[in-house]
Amino acid sequence: MSVGKIILKSTTRMSLNDRFTVLRQEKPMGQGQGAPGIEERRQQAQASRRNQRLAAQMERRPAVVAALKLKK
Repeated sequence: MSVGKIILKSTTRMSLNDRFTVLRQEKPMGQGQGAPGIEERRQQAQASRRNQRLAAQMERRPAVVAALKLKK
């Protein structure tokens, strides 16, 4: 028993390309000013501290030290 061609009706009248175009043109909520808020700056500083700590840990790993010696 074979199944014939299945046709699905469109649920919207807007194409996918048009939807993404509209979404790209909309401004995100809360970013109208352009300057980061206090909370955003705090999160960036915290992430920077975490990245610095991770970089220091990576520098002490034997495999990383060996790889850096090979690179030089």
